[in-house]
Amino acid sequence: MLNYEEQIKMFKSVIPADVKTLTKLLKLLETNEDQRKKLKDIIPVGVKSTTELIEALKLKFDVTEITATDLDSFAGLMDSIVFNACNCILNEDLQLKPESMLFIIFRIELNDKSMYYFENRQFKEDPFLYVVFEKHTGYFSSNSDHLSAELMFTRGVSKNEIDTNGLLFKSLVTGLAFNAGLT
Repeated sequence: MLNYEEQIKMFKSVIPADVKTLTKLLKLLETNEDQRKKLKDIIPVGVKSTTELIEALKLKFDVTEITATDLDSFAGLMDSIVFNACNCILNEDLQLKPESMLFIIFRIELNDKSMYYFENRQFKEDPFLYVVFEKHTGYFSSNSDHLSAELMFTRGVSKNEIDTNGLLFKSLVTGLAFNAGLT
């Protein structure tokens, strides 16, 4: 078993330097079935916890933890995030209600580390980039498609999901393909 520092070092090494690397790989793939077959060899086996994803985020970017009220400029955003977290596949077994959920929110600071994500965000009018994690389910949301793809990849999936082409594995492959412009 790896100790905490070794795990963080490992996670840091599997986070793509940027989504461009993963995008180039995915552009070589033609169909979803081809993607699944080829990605089985590169997708991390084993699901990272929310705590591990947050540590990986902090290693990659300068972040500031914020509160839900800091997202008020994004009209109705937290309501949507809570709804999505309650109804996501990651909450299927837990069946957590909103009052049992714990949301951890980060603003990504604009600097050299994050410039690519700011320049390539979907909604240029957004005042800042954010990532919202739900601690218990593993659900997360971001206004950066590129960052979402990296976090999905970093989180990984279970060996069973990969072996059986389960919904979480298919969701990951589809999300990566979507981000790469293949769908």
